[in-house]
Amino acid sequence: MAYHSRRLGIPATIVMPVTTPFVKVKAHEAYGAKVVLDGETLSECRTAPPPLRATMGSSWLNPYDDPAHHRRTGHRRARMFEEVGDLDMLVVPIGGGGLIAGNAIAARGVRPAVEIVGVEAALYPSMRNAITGSNDPIGGPTLAEGIAVKNVGALAPAGGARARVRHHPGRRGPSRARG
Repeated sequence: MAYHSRRLGIPATIVMPVTTPFVKVKAHEAYGAKVVLDGETLSECRTAPPPLRATMGSSWLNPYDDPAHHRRTGHRRARMFEEVGDLDMLVVPIGGGGLIAGNAIAARGVRPAVEIVGVEAALYPSMRNAITGSNDPIGGPTLAEGIAVKNVGALAPAGGARARVRHHPGRRGPSRARG
């Protein structure tokens, strides 16, 4: 978002959890974005934008439910397929679903038979819950703050409902959604 905002000359304020790694914050700031650290998790960050909108007259873009964001992430993946060409599997981290949605659309557009594997943090089985209707507990400390999401977007589970979900039984471990 910061990269494209700078490229288009649009000011960007990006809200991130207070636990966001310093290097990620600095990378966004290097592209000219103002970074606001608010909340412990991405879910808590979603409550910060209304006051920001009121003071800045800006729009809230949810990367999980923004088709334009899905296209941007997918465009990058399509270029990867053009460069590599013979990939038969794409492993993508799952948070709210925006990244995997864009990647799946682009990958299947270039190579329809590619297998898409989504991986989520063990403490945050949000997408698995959304796809399967499960209600596994969500939350806890993790270094994977970018995918530590309690609520997924509405668009990705709709497309992911066709996915097969495999959960490692007997432990609260990683689940993989395959499609």
